[in-house]
Amino acid sequence: MQLFDPCGLCDKPLNVRVDTQMRDFIRRQYVADAGYKGMDERGLQYLRRTIKVANQNGDVPTLWVTPYQPRAEDLLPKADHEARDRRFRAAITELQQDNSLQFAFVDFADIASFGGDAGEFYDGIHMKPTNTAKVIGTLHERGFLTGTPTAAK
Repeated sequence: MQLFDPCGLCDKPLNVRVDTQMRDFIRRQYVADAGYKGMDERGLQYLRRTIKVANQNGDVPTLWVTPYQPRAEDLLPKADHEARDRRFRAAITELQQDNSLQFAFVDFADIASFGGDAGEFYDGIHMKPTNTAKVIGTLHERGFLTGTPTAAK
């Protein structure tokens, strides 16, 4: 499902959209929130509850990480981004170690991992339907949409 509304974004070249968005994103997420220490515990509890509800209804959800558009990724403050990524992955690992939760985690942070196209983004974060379809197709090929994943928890 594509929930992002790209209206008004595509009148400028992709590199301009990426640069503009990432400048604002970095200012809000890395500069204004310099005291970031890890995943929001409320968000993790919400995710935990969501997985439990899915499990109670016979579903094993698949969580997947989307990539940044490569130019956007190059603009991120490397050390800060890597530290935040480590914290995120540690939180996912903690959830994976909770035997009361059944879910799959798929890492598509590298655009090549699903055959994505750097030009198929609306901006630095939001993929166009072409890349989204490639992700869904890869998830299907690997069994995540049929209940027979090849690399699930």
